[in-house]
Amino acid sequence: MVSYSSVITVNFRIGEDFFDVFREGANLSSGNVSIALDIDTPVVSLTPKSLEQAKVSVVREWKPWTIVVSNECVMTYAGLLGIRKYRNDKPFGLVVCDQHLDIYAYDYCGTELNKATVIRKSLDDGLVDRVVFIGTRPSEEACYRETDYPIPAHDRQYSAHIREDRILSGHEDKISIIPVYQFGTFSEGAMKAFFLLRALGITDVGLMVDLDSFDSRRIRGVAYNSDYSAEIQDFITERIREKSKLPDLPVLKEIIEYLMFMESEISQPGIPPDNIGQEISIVRDFLRSQGMRLLYKGITEYEPSRKDKATKRLLEQIVRALV
Repeated sequence: MVSYSSVITVNFRIGEDFFDVFREGANLSSGNVSIALDIDTPVVSLTPKSLEQAKVSVVREWKPWTIVVSNECVMTYAGLLGIRKYRNDKPFGLVVCDQHLDIYAYDYCGTELNKATVIRKSLDDGLVDRVVFIGTRPSEEACYRETDYPIPAHDRQYSAHIREDRILSGHEDKISIIPVYQFGTFSEGAMKAFFLLRALGITDVGLMVDLDSFDSRRIRGVAYNSDYSAEIQDFITERIREKSKLPDLPVLKEIIEYLMFMESEISQPGIPPDNIGQEISIVRDFLRSQGMRLLYKGITEYEPSRKDKATKRLLEQIVRALV
């Protein structure tokens, strides 16, 4: 069992190919590989074969102040299930540091729980009372609300379609967004978010750090890096050549539109990864000064198969700062 201030790593896949990726939130690569960390903290490595097994394993192993590290942000849901048995009746607020807004409609994504819906599902199931997103890219923000920030014409058109179809609608009274262009450093954005929760009387909080929220040119060991669009285009080309598992034309057109949008979004500035250990220490000092308890700590979207040293180093620095 996991002891105080230890780490659970979870690496698993929901689907096997890109059309699972697009609809269910899986990754391109297949097979389970343990996430290896060079830290002085006890680590339990899990490589479950299914989402249900992953949830059960995390809840079983979770103890107060455990850190959950995963390639899949779906594990945020499992971690929040884990802390539920230790929470009291006080409201709980979650700060989500992410390039994306994981509140997409279930019918749009095909399943209720995947990387695009995990925060919506957590709100619907009462695991979280209030969410503050920080680090949202401008094009993603435009999918939720109109923005004056300059984004490409294609992105503005695509995001307007998402808004018109109300794909991110719902829970407006429980969600706040602090886009990446409204702060300079990780600590500045995080403290803005936690201060907002404190002003609402919420003192029991959690922090989810999706590694793709950082500068995509420097942090490449994630699913959505600057090579993502090219990788998917190559995959589609291969499928067309082999005439294997091709989607119908409307879905293929939707995928291409999405890839154009993602390529632009990934190119937009992310959170600087510099001095992340010190940045997190500033945030933790702030929480203590405000009488706030950091009950949940999670790090997601780490792809060990990409073998990116900068991303692994960033991950380990974040873990050490959160222990």
